[in-house]
Order: sequence, then structure tokens, then C-alpha cells
Amino acid sequence: MKQKTSFDNLLFAWFYDHVTRNQEEPYLTYKGTTLSYGDAFNIIRKVIHIILTNTAAHGHPSVALYFQDQQKLLLSFWACMALEVDVILVPERPVALEGLRYKDQKLEIDLVLSDLLQGSNCYDIDTRPENSPASLQLDSPARSGSKNIYFFTSGTTGKAQLVRTTGHQWLRAITCLRENSLMPYTVGQKALITVPLFHSYGLSAAVEYTVGGSHIFLPGHRESIGPVQCLFDKSIGHQITAIEGVPYFYQQMSLFLNRLSLPALKHIGMGGDCVTDKLISKFEQKIASPTFSIRYGITEIPSAVSIHYFDYNPGICLRSLGKILPIYQVKLLNEKQGTGETSGEMLVGCQYLPDQFIDIHTHDIIEMIQGEIKFEGRKIFIKYKGYKINPQEIEYHLNNLNNVFESKVHLSNGVLRAEIVPVANTIPELKVLRTSLAQKLPKEFLPERIELVESIQRNTVGKIIR
Repeated sequence: MKQKTSFDNLLFAWFYDHVTRNQEEPYLTYKGTTLSYGDAFNIIRKVIHIILTNTAAHGHPSVALYFQDQQKLLLSFWACMALEVDVILVPERPVALEGLRYKDQKLEIDLVLSDLLQGSNCYDIDTRPENSPASLQLDSPARSGSKNIYFFTSGTTGKAQLVRTTGHQWLRAITCLRENSLMPYTVGQKALITVPLFHSYGLSAAVEYTVGGSHIFLPGHRESIGPVQCLFDKSIGHQITAIEGVPYFYQQMSLFLNRLSLPALKHIGMGGDCVTDKLISKFEQKIASPTFSIRYGITEIPSAVSIHYFDYNPGICLRSLGKILPIYQVKLLNEKQGTGETSGEMLVGCQYLPDQFIDIHTHDIIEMIQGEIKFEGRKIFIKYKGYKINPQEIEYHLNNLNNVFESKVHLSNGVLRAEIVPVANTIPELKVLRTSLAQKLPKEFLPERIELVESIQRNTVGKIIR
């Protein structure tokens, strides 16, 4: 139970509660430096001072966070949540902040916090810990702003677009998860969060493990293999009890499982894409009795819409996304029959603001089975020989075949092609792959051409660029 504070009804209250209770406990480790909850709060106070000093003339200021340093990004985010300012999370790749638009609305940015940019009204932050104990007072009380939170999302195409959520909606999601004990694995962990924090899943995981009073580890390198590299450091690998990552990260990690020593690891969290039996069974064989979670969320609702939390067995349905959180209403849109069917495109109804309810189109195709949702694929259909085909459905079955590491299915010059990256040191027989795939899919779904390639182009969070 949180203590009552001046931050009640703010997302920041969950972090502040741990500061008041456990300020000496470790909170964040990044590039060899560990901050306690008290250290982190002292730095947040400094960031709050920068924001207040440079946005005093603005009634509802908007702050862009554009950091390569993930520790700076997380602490700056908490400062923005304490002040209830609008915040825009900018990915590491170059983005033109001037003229940035959300739908038809131009976003006015009053302050940029960044270690990548220099210029007028652009400030870096100092994350060196202080020797003095944390002061639990802030320079100024929280002020009421509109609390919009903007993310760049890759959606179904792998290309960036701007979407929005609200602090109110996020707070409701976090409160629901805690009150219903839907994420027990986030409590008291030493958790490695491999997803970049400018991504909704990465930042959501950081918030959720913070709420659970966990010690968060962030990888110091952002290239695709960087988060795996940090696990080879025994000072980290021997401590980690939980990992959060997208399936593509775990594919990379699976190549090194025989060389990694992870004696304390007991939970593996996944999100962002489909998970195959083949992938999870590799971890179950290597790691003693781990639990798994598959979270389903959308950027407009950063914390999970549903959670599938389980002990692995070969018969479990990995396409089950679990039960929907009770604060959401799921509607299914069927192109032919309207809403209310048992399968179709999922719409999520949520309370966006205290007086505003909205339906969010997910573009995901699901099936409802006894109150649980089963993921069928994203709405990225292609027309091929008169048939409507979802390439992710074909990729899912390809990725479960022996000697296939990953795949991409696409239409090129009217030909349905499958690109396959083979497992290291193997050369799959294409005839065998075709035969195996024919046992899983209708003949209309079978690629005309299957090609072996060295790699498949992905974005910074591991989604295929289509």
C-alpha cells in the first residue's frame, strides 16, 4: 500500500513511494554505475529544476527527451511525470523536432533534454550521484498539465509514426496491474530491460519493475547484440533474475545460451511480436524452471492490455495473450459481419482521460476463447492470386521449422517470396522446407520462391521492415 503524498493520482507516486521507503536500495545500474532510489531522486530533482527554470512562461509545457544515454532518459521521464508536463520520447535515429506533428496537430516543443543535440533551449543533464542523502522535498509542487505522452512507434510496417497516450490512462493500467497482482514477476527483481526506453514496451517495463521495487539494469550498448553482450559480464549475468525483451532479442541470445552463465535467472518476459514453441523450449531446456510472460500491449496503452503468465509445457498455446485487464473493453471488428463476433480485428476501449473514453484500432487479428485472446496476426494482408494472405502467418510456421532462424514473406513483382535466415552452420533443404510448410498451410499460402539470405532488415527494436 502506497503512502499518501502530494503526488497521489500521478504516475510518479509509485516511484516516490519507494524513495520514501527504500531510498538506500539499488534502483538503476547502467554502464557500471548503480544509483539507489535516493540517488535517482536527487538527480530527478535537478532535472525538475531545469524544466521549471526553462518553461516558467508556459502554462502547459511540452518537453522532448532525446537521449542516447538510457539512464538519463528514464530519470528525465520521471521528472516530467512529477511535473505533469507533456513529454515526447524521441528515438536515437535522427528526427526533425521542428514541425513535428501528431495527426493534424503541430507539436510545440518548449524544452529539449538531450545528450545528442545542442542549441537554444536544449539541455543535457548530470547523472553523477551526490554524496548527501536524498532530500524528499521538491523545489516546486507538481502542477496540473495535460500530461500527454508521445511515442514513435513502428506499427505494422517497421517505419516510425507518432502516437499518443496519457498519464491518466497509464496510471489506471499500472494501478490495475498492482491491485490484481497480474505482474507478480516484477516485484523485487534484478531485471535486465533490453528494449530501448524510447519504445513503449521498454519504458513500460521500466515503470512496471520500478513499481515492483526492483533493481533495473540497462544495457550500455544499443546495437542488436549489445544487450546479450552485457550478460557475459559475470557481475551482471550472475545477478539477473528477470529479463524483458522482444522475441528477436531472444533469438540472438539463444545462439549464446551454452556460453552464458545465468544462475539466478527465473523469469523471461516477452512482448512486441509472435513467440514460437521452438524459441521458448530452448530457454526452458537451458534455464532451470523459469516462468514466462507474454505481454500484449499497444503504444497508445503502454502498460499491458493483457498478460499470459505461465510455466512452460509443450502443449501450451503460445499465441494466447491471456485475459484482458478488467479496465479495458475488447470489441472485435469483423469486416463482413460487424462487431461482436468471436474473431476479427481487435478494438480496445479505454478511459483515455477522466471524462473521455475512446476505442483504439489495434490492426491485430485475434480470436476470443473463453475470455482469453488468441493472437492470429497483424492486419498486414497482401492480395495474392485472388487470396487475402497474412505474411506473418506464414512466417510463424516457417520460424518453427528445423534449421530456420528467422524469415520474411513478401510479395515482389507478383511473386510470393520467402526469405529465410538459416540456423548457423546449417543449409536447409528447400524441398524439405516446402513439404513441412505444406503440412501446416493451404496450398494458396505456400511461397513460390524460398531464398536463403544472410540477414533480414529490422528496425531498432527488432521489428521487420516491410
